Amino acid sequence: MVTATKESSPKEKRPLPPYGPVGGMLEGLGLLQRTKPPKVDTAFLQSQGIAPRNEYKVVGALRYLDLINDEGTPTEKCKLLRTRGPDYTQALQDLVKSAYAGFFRNRELKSVTGDAIYNYFVTEEGLGPEMAAKASRFFVALCQQAGLPLPAVAEPRRRLRRERTARPAATPPRRGQRSPRQTPDIKGPLAPAPDLPLVFSLSPLEMDQLDDERLTQLFRKVRQAWERSAQN
Repeated sequence: MVTATKESSPKEKRPLPPYGPVGGMLEGLGLLQRTKPPKVDTAFLQSQGIAPRNEYKVVGALRYLDLINDEGTPTEKCKLLRTRGPDYTQALQDLVKSAYAGFFRNRELKSVTGDAIYNYFVTEEGLGPEMAAKASRFFVALCQQAGLPLPAVAEPRRRLRRERTARPAATPPRRGQRSPRQTPDIKGPLAPAPDLPLVFSLSPLEMDQLDDERLTQLFRKVRQAWERSAQN
């Protein structure tokens, strides 16, 4: 007599770290602070205007943080998000450390760099380059909101801003050498030269610090300013 044996169930697939738009996912987090919905799903987020066309990513982020279960029902952790002061800060820190336990294991935040965060999502979470960059931005935003120190990550942006604003002092011309041609002051808007394309550049670091929503808003503002300048 042959006895049938039950095959072992496959290993449960680990959920992917949140990689959606940072602003939308933070809005979803704030929504659970302000309200007590019986269920959080894409339909509910659509009704609240949260992350249009990316609602499912916000749902995944809230599930990853263990704020809702697989059915979308808010968990007990949501109550801690409605606290204030030190209790809220501690609750948010515990939430981040629990969700990203693999990252916080054997790592000191005060010495972690942006590259180290990105490399973690690539090597240990198995994300591709684009998803790893987005997951890194959300992780950094969460840590900053929770008051977790990330000095090694924030420093490059401050240094870049100083380098951009600092200008070298003018060097006086040598004897017998002509002074450099001075550019006259131009009053009013500068009209675009005919047939000259608009060139707008961002450094790789600046691109990495901006999510899709912020880039879209930035390019929209540049285009509007360019069109207004051409009309004047």
